Amino acid sequence: MSGLTGALKEDLSALRAVFHSPRNADFVVRTLAPYKVAMAVLYLDGMANRAGVEDMLLRPLMEMRPFGGTQPHDRCRVLMEQVLPTGTGKLSADIDVLAAHILGGNAVLLCDGCMQAVMVEMQGFATRGVGQPLTENAAFAPHEAFNESIRTNLTLLHRILRTPDLIAEMHEVGSASHTK
Repeated sequence: MSGLTGALKEDLSALRAVFHSPRNADFVVRTLAPYKVAMAVLYLDGMANRAGVEDMLLRPLMEMRPFGGTQPHDRCRVLMEQVLPTGTGKLSADIDVLAAHILGGNAVLLCDGCMQAVMVEMQGFATRGVGQPLTENAAFAPHEAFNESIRTNLTLLHRILRTPDLIAEMHEVGSASHTK
C-alpha cells in the first residue's frame, strides 16, 4: 500500500478502508483538535489498553501547550518527543506498517500536516489462549472454546488472526433485552 499524505482526512480514509470502517465495530477512531490542530488516535477495541489510550495519549494531547513555531510536517516528532509520556513511540509513514501496529494491539496517532504517524505501544488484550470446552467433550472434534464475554472472545480471535479483514459487526437481537 502507499504512504501517508499528510492530509488527515485522506490518511484517515485510507486506514478506515484497510480496516473496513465503519462496518468493523472494533476499529476505533478518536478525533481531537487541541489548539485547532486536527489529530486522530486509532486502535482496535479490546486489543489496545483503553485506559492507557485515555491516560497516556488523549489526556496529554488535550493538555499540551501550543506547537508554537513547529512546522506542520514536524508535529508528530514533537508530540512523540515532548508530549507523549510512553517513551515507546516510533514514526512511520507506511500504511501497511501502521495497520500491522494496530493489529498488534497498539495505537497510532495521526496529525494533520504530518506525513508520518506516531506508533505507540498500548497493548492491553486478554492473554488467555483459546481453551478446551468446559462442559462439552468430543472425541473427534476440535477442542477449542470461547468461554468469556463477546469482547474477550473477539480479542482472542484478533490475536490469532492478525488481519484487518476480520470484521466485527454488532447487531441488537431481542425486543426485550436488546442484546448485542
